[in-house]
Amino acid sequence: MTDSLVPEWMKQIKRQEDQKAAEDEADKLRSALATRIIQSEGPVFWKQLIKELQITVDSLPHIGLKGTVSDIGSEIEEGYQVSVVRSTLYPDSRYINLFYKPGSNMVRMHPQEGGSGNLVFGMVDEDQLRLWYEARPMTPEKAAAAIVEPIAMRLKGR
Repeated sequence: MTDSLVPEWMKQIKRQEDQKAAEDEADKLRSALATRIIQSEGPVFWKQLIKELQITVDSLPHIGLKGTVSDIGSEIEEGYQVSVVRSTLYPDSRYINLFYKPGSNMVRMHPQEGGSGNLVFGMVDEDQLRLWYEARPMTPEKAAAAIVEPIAMRLKGR
């Protein structure tokens, strides 16, 4: 049957189906690219996050606190414990453990108090790797702040 004999409503359905198929294919390609970027750039992002955590912890004396970033990794996955300490008449401390398997799409968080959670790798503008937490994309610097600040505020009584 020639195209001129096909009713217009059928042509419209066919165009919509073709467009949907093209969009689905483009989504699959974007997803595959994002997966490759996460696998290749995730370890670099993780190392930068650890550096930013160290910078943040080294700055804690400015607000009367101390802290450490300690390697607690294993052969299976990399891990760090971020500890924050208040050394006053009423000393107190809190920590959070962070774990990452190179190539994984997430960083697992296990705080001393409260429930565990994940920071999930995702893309911004199809070419910028970020960690997502509570629907917010974060650079390594912002992720370090999001990890340490709540602990520090709790110890400061805020």
